[in-house]
Order: sequence, then C-alpha cells, then structure tokens
Amino acid sequence: MSERRESRRVIQLPVRFQVGAEGPEGRKSFTRDISVMGVFIEDGDVEPGKTVSLAISIGEHEVELVGEVVRRDEGGFAVQFTGTPELARDLLAALVAAAFEPRLVDLGTEK
Repeated sequence: MSERRESRRVIQLPVRFQVGAEGPEGRKSFTRDISVMGVFIEDGDVEPGKTVSLAISIGEHEVELVGEVVRRDEGGFAVQFTGTPELARDLLAALVAAAFEPRLVDLGTEK
C-alpha cells in the first residue's frame, strides 16, 4: 500500500461533480477530506479510472478541478487531481495548512 505524501484535512465542503460526459447539472455531494493532490467525495457509485470534473466551494471561492477516480468504497470515492491550476493549488494548500496551524485562544483576564 502506498503512503500519502501530502497532508489531508478532514472537512465537509459542498462539491458539484460531473463524471465523463454527464449532463450539464452533474451531481452534488460533500467532501470527506481534501489535500492539494486529491479529495474524497461522499458518493459511492463512481468507478475507478473515470475522469471527474469538480467544483468545490471553499469559502467565497469555487475551485474548479479535474481528476481521476483512483479508489472507491462504500462511503464514496477518491479523486487524484490532474493539471491543477496554480490558484486552485494555492487555495487548497491554504485550506489544508489552516487545519494544522496552532490556534491562539484569548481566555481573557480576571479583574
């Protein structure tokens, strides 16, 4: 089994996707986790080897990506991105990095 090279973030984001030449509406679902290299989508009926066009909502941005389905299980399918545009890669990197940044919490001061 190969080891992942990229950090992943467990996060549920809205995603629209289209398999091959499906109709213009495609399908809607949610991500389960995401990295700069790929995403796991909660929808179980896409076979490995299929090409998928994706539009993932990240905050106020909609990131459009293309990838290949590399794995499927009962919870959904994994897509490895192909030809990711630089802006999309930067947004994904920032999203994943945000999961690992230390958070400072202001506990206030007692008077």
